[in-house]
Amino acid sequence: MEGRLHVDGVDLRYTDEGHGDPVLLIHQAGADSTTWGDVRRHLVLDHRVITYDRRGYSGSLFEGAPPLSRHAQDAIALLEHLQAVPTTVAGTSVGATIALKIALERPDVVRTMVLHELPFHSKRYLDLGAARTFMRIARLAKRGEAVEAAELFLRWAYRYPEGGTAFDRMPESWREVARRNAIASLNDLQIATAERTIPTRLARKTTIPAVCLVGDKSPRPMHAFVRRLTKALPNAVGGTVERSAHAVTFDQPVAFATKIHAAASAPRPQAGTARRVR
Repeated sequence: MEGRLHVDGVDLRYTDEGHGDPVLLIHQAGADSTTWGDVRRHLVLDHRVITYDRRGYSGSLFEGAPPLSRHAQDAIALLEHLQAVPTTVAGTSVGATIALKIALERPDVVRTMVLHELPFHSKRYLDLGAARTFMRIARLAKRGEAVEAAELFLRWAYRYPEGGTAFDRMPESWREVARRNAIASLNDLQIATAERTIPTRLARKTTIPAVCLVGDKSPRPMHAFVRRLTKALPNAVGGTVERSAHAVTFDQPVAFATKIHAAASAPRPQAGTARRVR
């Protein structure tokens, strides 16, 4: 089923398909509800899968830069409208940041979280190469070259250690989604790392179970960010998606879906006890 939900000035476009325990998928920058590919197709075999275009993306047009709390409130409104609570909330990159914010604001609507490569407080630890990349992105954006700035960011974020980037290997339709949503992608850079919106002391207060994932081919700094997040969340366990980097929905969609399935299907543990997801 496809539908729209009016939330605070925006008609959110969403899909709702399948049966079983609900799973909400929250997309990363430069993506939308159409770029989940085999992740959605694999999960829908056993779960009710909900996807949506986040505020400012594709079918959920919005002018401006929504704060992290607004993205979280949009998702909460959608889940309540669809009577899909509590749910497993799964996101990658900034989508994972939004998932964590949902759990902090409304723990009653979240059963468990799957957080793939949330760049937790990463702005505090930028290396020289990353800092230079973000300076180039800022210069392009300031000149009004939003598409070029967004493509530079996504090629950098999706890079492989052996060279090349997933962005250039993705289907053209996925790259076109990124171009159409260039401004929204750049806005996401302001909220993804959550230094001010999710301080470590606040993250430590959530009791929602979480699985914090990282690709084995991702750069070392990302592994450090995910370890830091896993340590901060009281009921979190870490995990690795093999043969993948930041673009997990492209690199290893079925493996990612399998991790989400395991988390969504596992019994919820008692507070203060973490469970392992292999």
